[in-house]
Amino acid sequence: MLVRDGASNAVLGSNILGVKDMSCIAHSLHLVLGSALAKAKASSTSSVIEEPLETNDGVDESVPGLISETRAQNEEIPQASPQEQQASLAAMDKFVSSTLTENEAAKDALAQVRSIVQRFRALSTYFHKSAKATNRLDEIQVKVWKRSALHLITDCPTRWNSCYDMLIRLIELEAPLGDFFARLGRPDEKKEFKELAQDKLPTPKEWFAIKCLVAILEPIAAVTKTLEGCSYPTLALAFPMLRRIKKVLGDANIFAKQAVLAGRQDFQAETLALMQKVRDAILELFKQRFTGMSFDLVWITFLDPRFYKMKRLQPHEIALAK
Repeated sequence: MLVRDGASNAVLGSNILGVKDMSCIAHSLHLVLGSALAKAKASSTSSVIEEPLETNDGVDESVPGLISETRAQNEEIPQASPQEQQASLAAMDKFVSSTLTENEAAKDALAQVRSIVQRFRALSTYFHKSAKATNRLDEIQVKVWKRSALHLITDCPTRWNSCYDMLIRLIELEAPLGDFFARLGRPDEKKEFKELAQDKLPTPKEWFAIKCLVAILEPIAAVTKTLEGCSYPTLALAFPMLRRIKKVLGDANIFAKQAVLAGRQDFQAETLALMQKVRDAILELFKQRFTGMSFDLVWITFLDPRFYKMKRLQPHEIALAK
């Protein structure tokens, strides 16, 4: 079986060769999840698009040794070339547009959450470029929060899970970031970080939306990690893992924990309604992308003794697999 990406030339090549083929699962998941994560278009009217914040500083020598202590925890995510990034965004936009042609509410919800993600991305990019700001954030973590310093990380447009990693790190540093921005009210700090306005810190409503988005992504990231394993056969895992993702996306109560932790907020109902639309849109994209996938995955899984019960198969699917 030929594993390919979703490009039309790859599909055509498979047809010409007359071989069985299937789209790469990782590539397909990126098309689906990138709909809520990819960089927002400048033309979007759903929200203000935040461009990466400009920096103009040198290395701050006032806090020596903080960065090097946590290098292993702050590894950089490899970046794709500009051409690869542009191709990835174009493929994702084409897939979303063709699938949600008549669902304007879903497209608008995805555009809104992409704009929110862009706010967080711009913040990560600023700290990534500014050694001075990074050192100051490190100082707050070490001296105020009494913990090893973690760095904000930037994502790669061709890897949806890199955006998940970026958002997770931002959530981990929510409190230290709040302290960092609180200091901007001081005259000396305001002058030192004059290019960084206090309104660049995401609002509580935006933090809540991102935490709900992470609730969707977290179980899918775990499934993806399982499928990326190198020390065990993974092909037989594909079908049950995809069924697991479908179940996660179909859970209307997936944001219950985030709602309880956030408490009663004026923005909660509105944000939950938005994120339910996002969940529904991602589920629709998932079904479109993975419906009709090669049935070979089913009987391959059926032959694996780890899945002999095949709990996620319908009776007619078991009969076909046999």
